[in-house]
Amino acid sequence: MTQQEFKESLEAALSWMRVVQERLKANDNTQGPRDALEGRLRETEKIHHSVHEGRLKMDKALVAAENLLKSEDEELRNHTHAKLKDLKSLWEETSTYIIHCHSRIEWVWLHWGEYLKRVGLSDIQGQAALLERLLDEAAALHNRTQDPSVNPQAQEGLQEDYNDVRDRAEERLSLLQKMAEEHQTYQGCVHRFQSWLLSKTKELTDLMEREETAENKLKALQALDDSVAGEEKTLQHIEGLSESQYAARCQRLGEDIGHLRVLLQGLDQELGEGRDPPDHTEEQMVGQWRKYTSKWLMLLRTYLVMVMMVALRSRIWSMSS
Repeated sequence: MTQQEFKESLEAALSWMRVVQERLKANDNTQGPRDALEGRLRETEKIHHSVHEGRLKMDKALVAAENLLKSEDEELRNHTHAKLKDLKSLWEETSTYIIHCHSRIEWVWLHWGEYLKRVGLSDIQGQAALLERLLDEAAALHNRTQDPSVNPQAQEGLQEDYNDVRDRAEERLSLLQKMAEEHQTYQGCVHRFQSWLLSKTKELTDLMEREETAENKLKALQALDDSVAGEEKTLQHIEGLSESQYAARCQRLGEDIGHLRVLLQGLDQELGEGRDPPDHTEEQMVGQWRKYTSKWLMLLRTYLVMVMMVALRSRIWSMSS
């Protein structure tokens, strides 16, 4: 692609991210009435849905830069590389902001819902003394009148109806409390992963920028193998959340985790096979380096998208409970 095409695709990607950040800033507020909070939460959902569009714009800019990075014009290569570095940095910043903004608003939403359920349960429990007086009066009336509308069976029915309403209110409150607790656990998982994602992305970026041979770069990339294996524990933890009541309604989450697990294991296997390579030519080393780098970037993208989708689904579960 030409320099003009790269410029246009780069501006399109940057423009999308700037617009998204402005929309997030306009909604990154937990104050105000509950209706206003719900409106902001729905807006962050729309932003989540548009992430794929942003990813396509990002990829288009990266593809457009490939020929420029191979140019014999060193100044052009350096200029293109600097622009890509800024682009990737803004993408990471925007992706992080999307997750954190949505989660902050969602947490307040869940907390507010739990409060309302507590208020409702308190009102129901407050009627217990009144019900007891009504049952005493019904018993007294039945003794005097023998009217079947206030006989012991009718009294038991009234008590059972009250117990049913109370039990359902308690169940809904218990479920909401569980969702809030699991949401907090999930948030911790997201934050830990976010730190891992940013640190490993920086490592990979620094590795790509080094003026070293393909063989040295390949060895450095293989050193990230331990980090990939370590993330298996994070996957298992998220998978445990998917089996809980909080995520029980979303089979797609399990599929996402399964796909990511295959990516992790595949990269781990390939890095392992290439750990002690025979005599490779420089061209073969470059090919392996590009292959591993591509796989690693795909892994990071998949993991980030999965985390963002879990955050979005948590909103759907909370609204439908």
